[in-house]
Amino acid sequence: MTATAAASKLVGLSANNNAFPALPAGITAGEVAWGSQGSNSYAFFVGSDGYLYRSANQGAWTKTSPAGVTHISSTNAGSLIYSTGTTVGSSANNNAFPALPAGITAGEVAIGTQGANVYAFFVGSDGYLYRSANQGAWTKTSPAGITHISDTDGGSLIYSLASTC
Repeated sequence: MTATAAASKLVGLSANNNAFPALPAGITAGEVAWGSQGSNSYAFFVGSDGYLYRSANQGAWTKTSPAGVTHISSTNAGSLIYSTGTTVGSSANNNAFPALPAGITAGEVAIGTQGANVYAFFVGSDGYLYRSANQGAWTKTSPAGITHISDTDGGSLIYSLASTC
């Protein structure tokens, strides 16, 4: 799950109010996400320095992205998708997705799986939803006016549109 709030000096988990290790010196946490794969749990946060940080099984925080991360999604099998505005990438081995369409920047992101397929989404600066299947080229998949997206359910997700009134 992701959450956005004012910068924080602590990341915690509501289950038993567990706190994660101290954040790196001088870094505060912005957006956060948490999930699991098998018996392992993974927590992520966007640091005030613009990097993505990860903790495996409530261990020490490590940087897992290039600089400039602006949005993250909920986790998918221990990794997540992030946006730097000009790129979309995955925390799993820092994999980059194809280049964004010309003149488009990426906002909110989401990722999900259905069978052996992985689907990534982002809200473009033009108000359209874009989708990549198995890290293939980005395609428009919505009417104009997308304002927010949420978690995926397989190869689909829910979105909201700006009012046309």
